[in-house]
Amino acid sequence: MNLTEIFKESFSFSIQNWKKLLIIVVLLFIPSFFGTLYQQYQNSNVILFFISAILAIIFGLIVEGYTLSVIGDTIKGSDLIPDIAWKSNFIGGLKVLVVEIVYGIILAIIFAIILAITGSLKLLPNLLSTVPVGASNMTAMATPAVNTAASALPATASPLAIVGLILVAIIAIVAVFFMNVSICRLAKTGSI
Repeated sequence: MNLTEIFKESFSFSIQNWKKLLIIVVLLFIPSFFGTLYQQYQNSNVILFFISAILAIIFGLIVEGYTLSVIGDTIKGSDLIPDIAWKSNFIGGLKVLVVEIVYGIILAIIFAIILAITGSLKLLPNLLSTVPVGASNMTAMATPAVNTAASALPATASPLAIVGLILVAIIAIVAVFFMNVSICRLAKTGSI
């Protein structure tokens, strides 16, 4: 299957049912809408702040669960867009969150060990200061950081510390791959 066929097939998959597609688009918009409200009311209205935060989390978990059901149906060979089952999608989103938290904790421990051994911990404040506050996703966070990360490293940084940071980045990429494989296994088997 060449790249053109893959794009044609994915496009025809997504437009096969306009009603479901519209619901999915609205569903994808809701978490970011409430996330924006969450940021807007952070300092002014505590009640709206908590309500918008809770709604952003709930709808975000439903979106994660729906993505899990799409992956599961695709693995099983279905060519149909799955129905939105609010309760099971929410529960699936919680399962995905558990997988992400477990991988996050493991990564944090590995990173702390590597950064402590290589002496890279003292470089982190400089590197983290290049990440914009309020960035909504990893791409938005990484793009400006790539441009200024090299200038944020002090001239006295040891080669071992820089190797430690590179090692952490490589491990993070590999871990994200395995996390996605775990999520696909979750979609296939239904259990963590």
